[in-house]
Amino acid sequence: LEAAHIVPVPNNGQDHISNGFCLRSDIHRLFDTSHLRIDADGTLYLSDSAGLDQNYGFLPRRIQIPRFVSLDNINWRWNYLAAIDLSYGFDNLNYFCYAICG
Repeated sequence: LEAAHIVPVPNNGQDHISNGFCLRSDIHRLFDTSHLRIDADGTLYLSDSAGLDQNYGFLPRRIQIPRFVSLDNINWRWNYLAAIDLSYGFDNLNYFCYAICG
């Protein structure tokens, strides 16, 4: 298991429990590379390529966000990644499968 920063350290993210998820190392890589996104209500979104990978078909559609995790940080990451998507011409609602393409 690894600690995944929600707001990356280069973007002024803090090394604090309110800014992290404890994830398996391969899922941490998906999260850091935007192939896994988590919104403030805990819904998981996988990129099309990750959604087709049989190794991730077991992931739940939604997770319980621990109370100590900052929803502001989760919303910051969601908005930050959406802005990046738009700068590359992607619409993140079409680019990402809804919760494991289900």
